[in-house]
Amino acid sequence: SFDVATDCLGSGRFGFVFRCCNTQTREQCAVKRIEKLRFEAEGGKKEIQVLMHAQDTDDGGHRNIVRFFGQLADAHSVFIVMLLCDETLEERIQRKGLESPVERHRAALELCEGLSYLHTLPEAVMHRDLKPSNLLFKGDCLKIADMGQSRILARGETAVPTGSQGGTMGWMSPEEI
Repeated sequence: SFDVATDCLGSGRFGFVFRCCNTQTREQCAVKRIEKLRFEAEGGKKEIQVLMHAQDTDDGGHRNIVRFFGQLADAHSVFIVMLLCDETLEERIQRKGLESPVERHRAALELCEGLSYLHTLPEAVMHRDLKPSNLLFKGDCLKIADMGQSRILARGETAVPTGSQGGTMGWMSPEEI
């Protein structure tokens, strides 16, 4: 079971993210709370499917994809339990920037490694909403998060079908517009 703290770490289109504590292990986690009606209608199920799919591999996932621990529900909400990270790329840039060329190179390389992992799964994942607020840091390790707009592609499929636009304007790839 988890104790959810009152401090909201962030919010997005589908819900709010809170800091929580696993009452058995005392480990800090992040919990995304989504109203059940929105969860059913707008992508919460998809986010869990993608997170599980990305971790359902022989190696248990990739270091540059945020870790998914499980889901919980009550009468009104669904809770997605994930690794608690330190800050978003957006927050890090505002706080101190990616000052050195080494830091910028490492962040870009880790983003590419995470995307390569998602794209080379037997059923590839297209994230569709990469932006600084969906890229998290745990220490110096960049992690791709917020899979709510993602799609799992059928084997051999290389693009999301036309008419299924996703993402955030200003950050979408040209193919999505």
